Amino acid sequence: MALPAQILFASEQIYQAEHIVSFLQKRGFVVVVVDEFDPEYDWNAIDAIICVPGIVTQQLFEDLRTSDDRPLLVWVTDDLDEYLENNHSIADLILPNHPIYVEQQLEIMLSSQVNMNQIREQLDQQLKRREEIELLKNAIVRNVSHEMRTPLLQVKAAVSLITEEIGTVRLAEMATNAMTRLESNIQNVTMLGTSLDIELKPMFLPSAVESTIKSLERAKGSKDETNRIQLLIEKNLPPVLADKVGISTAIRLLIENALKFSDDNVDVIARKKGDHIYVAVQDYGIGIAEEKLKDIFDLFFQVDGSTTRHYGGMGIGLALVKLILEHHNCEIFVESEPGRGSIFYFFLEVADPNRLFS
Repeated sequence: MALPAQILFASEQIYQAEHIVSFLQKRGFVVVVVDEFDPEYDWNAIDAIICVPGIVTQQLFEDLRTSDDRPLLVWVTDDLDEYLENNHSIADLILPNHPIYVEQQLEIMLSSQVNMNQIREQLDQQLKRREEIELLKNAIVRNVSHEMRTPLLQVKAAVSLITEEIGTVRLAEMATNAMTRLESNIQNVTMLGTSLDIELKPMFLPSAVESTIKSLERAKGSKDETNRIQLLIEKNLPPVLADKVGISTAIRLLIENALKFSDDNVDVIARKKGDHIYVAVQDYGIGIAEEKLKDIFDLFFQVDGSTTRHYGGMGIGLALVKLILEHHNCEIFVESEPGRGSIFYFFLEVADPNRLFS
């Protein structure tokens, strides 16, 4: 069976035209027979054009050859030697007036054309991908260099404090905060740039949340900010199917995001809903405009140009949260109102209690 193909067949003056059409149709080709060419044809929808050589078809073929996405151009003639010698650059195929030969050559050429189109599409995708990678690389360099500039300035200020012999407590605090911020940036960029090693196992969510709070306290060097975190976790929650490190990282990033954009308390919520555990982080800060919500999980996205300068951050945290949760086969949701805060939430599958715990 030949490749299914849409053939436009101009039958005027082609000897044995009916035999060729009938033979092609029996071999699986879809053949549309016309007496003349309509200039309004959608040439991209046609796989091949078959006609006799002539002034009209020569001009048509010359016009169509300038397009990459065009049909196969075929001439059928009884004067094969004459046209092969002088017109091979106009038509893709010049065939003798014989049904079997026409069908065989059409099948070969159309198969080659399909393969060439696939190769062309793959090359276009690879080129586009290379361009995207180059843009991503440039964006990473710009954002990393911009974000690292602030903590490095803090280190420089700390050095100047040494020369001025100002108290060591303030010096230690500035240096610790700067290094913590740098370490967090590096960790997030590294996770985005590597394949996440996610292994889903039964685990207790409350213990992951508690360890996350403790790691935040250690990173910030005090409980001033973590004291604003309110744990609203339902008692006796069943285990969830998750990667402990991955989920702890996602929750940490959501809490850090909430603390950054709010001076009030931040609620960490977990409760059972059907066969899933609802997990949420809610703040009561500046909120997000509705038109921005669809973009906030994009890599390097900032709500507006001032957020990076005023609040800090590289626009990596929420993108990383989304990536981690995708590896858990779940989605991150957000609801927000400017001036009233935001809530980010997702649903983790309740684990089979018969499986071993992580």
